[in-house]
Amino acid sequence: MLRTRIIPVLLISDDYIVKTTRFSNPRYIGDPINIVRIFNEKEVDELTLFDIGIKGKDEINYNLIKNIAFNARMPICYGGGIRTIAQVEKIFSMGIEKISISKSFILNPILLSEIASKFGSQSTVVTFDINRINKDEFCVGGNLICNIEKIKQLIVQANNSGAGEIIINCIHRDGTDEGYDQDLLDKIYFTAKSPITIVGGASSLENIFTVAKKYPVIGLGVGNLFIYKGKKKAVLISYPGDHERKLIQ
Repeated sequence: MLRTRIIPVLLISDDYIVKTTRFSNPRYIGDPINIVRIFNEKEVDELTLFDIGIKGKDEINYNLIKNIAFNARMPICYGGGIRTIAQVEKIFSMGIEKISISKSFILNPILLSEIASKFGSQSTVVTFDINRINKDEFCVGGNLICNIEKIKQLIVQANNSGAGEIIINCIHRDGTDEGYDQDLLDKIYFTAKSPITIVGGASSLENIFTVAKKYPVIGLGVGNLFIYKGKKKAVLISYPGDHERKLIQ
């Protein structure tokens, strides 16, 4: 049975976990293995890892992925630098349950079909990095200017090509604590044929629960809220307890 998932989203850069604001100014958070072990103890639903430091590098950091997968006691989705079937096969062989492609889908849509055909849609995710320009315009994947209808077309195309999950990663809300972009979610939620996950801006547990109640089958990606505590943003890893999670089931 499908259910709402609350998913910590961790950003990797040069072997460390960092946190950004609107995809800029990465701040060091800590060692990924230590953070994964803490999330093990908190019995998180799953983890999503994005390597944001991969640009300009020749290859994916397989050693780090392998160590994270070995230490994790929850399903993991990995994204960052995936361009070939061979890379996907190697990542899955290390114990990662799902992979995410982003720019690679826009540049080479056939890759998604090949991945889904070989490994199954349940293991195949497409992430759309979306930055709101104004009320009606968005930038997707860094340089593709879209209106809502174009974004819907991309979601349909991804599902038709084999994506078993769509992640909407809102650049304009990343690290802001302003709440999820529910206006965007309202317009695209029913377009997806697969589960959809929204990332960016979670401001409180109440914000998470409100969105979860409105959209019955959704993934809620969370960064700041599960990493920082207090106005001074001291690093303190957290996650809702059993009682709190049951409120949205």
